[in-house]
Amino acid sequence: MELESPPVEFRLFSFRNRDATRLLPPEGTIVFQYLGFPRDFEDCTCIPRGPVGIWSQAGVTALDAQWYRRTEKITRADIPQDLTGSPRVKDHICHALRPDPNSYPLSALYVDGSEVQLVAFVGKRLLYRRLGHSVELDLQEIPDDLRFTLSIEWSYQHIEARVTWLEGEGLERYFSGRGVPYEDLGTYQPPHVGNVIQFKSRKDFETVLLPARVARAIWRQSKEAITDTNPAGEPPHEVGAPRKVYKDGDDFLQTTLNVFSLIQRILRRTKPHAFWDATSPKSEPHSGTSLGLLLEPICAYKNIRLYQEDPSRSGDVDFVFSGISMDLDHLQLILEIKNAHSGRLERGLTHQLPKYMSEREADYGVYGILWYKGRTFDEPADVTAEDCLARLRNMKPDQVHEVVAFDVSFPVQASKL
Repeated sequence: MELESPPVEFRLFSFRNRDATRLLPPEGTIVFQYLGFPRDFEDCTCIPRGPVGIWSQAGVTALDAQWYRRTEKITRADIPQDLTGSPRVKDHICHALRPDPNSYPLSALYVDGSEVQLVAFVGKRLLYRRLGHSVELDLQEIPDDLRFTLSIEWSYQHIEARVTWLEGEGLERYFSGRGVPYEDLGTYQPPHVGNVIQFKSRKDFETVLLPARVARAIWRQSKEAITDTNPAGEPPHEVGAPRKVYKDGDDFLQTTLNVFSLIQRILRRTKPHAFWDATSPKSEPHSGTSLGLLLEPICAYKNIRLYQEDPSRSGDVDFVFSGISMDLDHLQLILEIKNAHSGRLERGLTHQLPKYMSEREADYGVYGILWYKGRTFDEPADVTAEDCLARLRNMKPDQVHEVVAFDVSFPVQASKL
């Protein structure tokens, strides 16, 4: 029986819990426009802010550097006595007095009481914390009435916070009001004028992904807001979009292959210690466990069920991926993995995987190789992973749809090439 989803609490100004799905992808950016420091009165707190946009991938956006007029002076007399609905006054959002006069949370995501992400002012510092890692920006030098863009960026191996604005003469005609409306973000063209002033803080670390249990909880609580806008299958750069159902088997296959491509990209950018015992490759079952930890959270928000070491008549299948089509058909893909230096590499492709597919009546089959050859290991005889893939694809049975490589090697250092 499926466990009950733990409670999800997500706060991002007026955003609702369903918007938490946008924090599921392993890469992303939140942009707060026309932001300023909060101000307290005797019974209320006001903070200037404009639109908030969320991107599904990390990277500096065109919205980072904008010019904003400094905010109007606001007094308590300007603010209604009734704060119901958090009234907007002179481009400020006003609400009940914050409990802690030294802190102001801008965005917070909690699952079952545990913090996943937090963005907050602490005095005149900006704190960004995600999955146990944090960065801070010292904003003491920024005038109290200055408005700026705050960009919060995350990926599987870094987090970054950027506070940015433009300075210079003649910028008034580029003023974007309180910021660019969300519906216009896709067509916004930056002015490319003025001097860009930026405060930035970044932290790099080993691979960290949203835990699968947390991803599933957020997905379940937000699933009514998920729209399958691209039923033809996402291109690789959109693999972070949450899904509920699949148009057909080809859509499911392509989406799963794109998940594998994302994992390959993650592995190429990180140190794959989880796949090694010192200088020796781990066994396939142990490496499969490490690979599963990368696959699980991504599959969770694609609404793909992942089963590992699933029993079959002829043995345990490494990975089984299960999804639902729009016609409510159950779709199934098998991923069988082998170390590229295994003596049974070819037989796993030509005999083992086809047999598993037949026994389970699986719709699709993909053969994956774990590539270790590099700085500390010199097998197999193939020079590169691409050479190994080309050789295996030439002997691939028709019922096997693709052969993919997961590069878990320690590459030769560039200085020694």
